[in-house]
Parts: sequence; structure tokens; C-alpha cells
Amino acid sequence: MENMFVKYFPSEEILLLEGGHTTDQALDLRQGKWDIEEIGNLDYVYFSKHKKYRLNGMFNGQECSSYFLQKRKMRSI
Repeated sequence: MENMFVKYFPSEEILLLEGGHTTDQALDLRQGKWDIEEIGNLDYVYFSKHKKYRLNGMFNGQECSSYFLQKRKMRSI
């Protein structure tokens, strides 16, 4: 699989890549997940007023973007 580096999001530990037909690809370095449909493209993110939810999205290479809502998970230390 060939992908080009686009951006690194250190606060989320997400690596954003670009695949064929300029599709978004993402790697979650914390969890070792490679799933753009769950991780999204953090350049698309818009937070709700209290940052409990965020609108995320991705470009799938078919001339349009897809968007989805995510709920913030609280992490325990």
C-alpha cells in the first residue's frame, strides 16, 4: 500500500496520509488502528460548544467528503 505523508496531529497521535485518488488515510498511533472511517481527517473537525461532541470527516476519493459525529471519551489516569 502506497501513501504519502500529509500531517501529524501530536495531541491525538494521529498520522494523516493520502492514498490513491487523493483519498484520506489515517493511522491512530495510540491504538495501532488504520481506519479512516473511525479516525477521520482531523483537519475537518468542528467541536460543539462544550467540546463533548465533534463533527469529523474524510475525503474518500469520490469527489465528495463524508461527515460523522463523535462523542468525546473521558480518559482516566
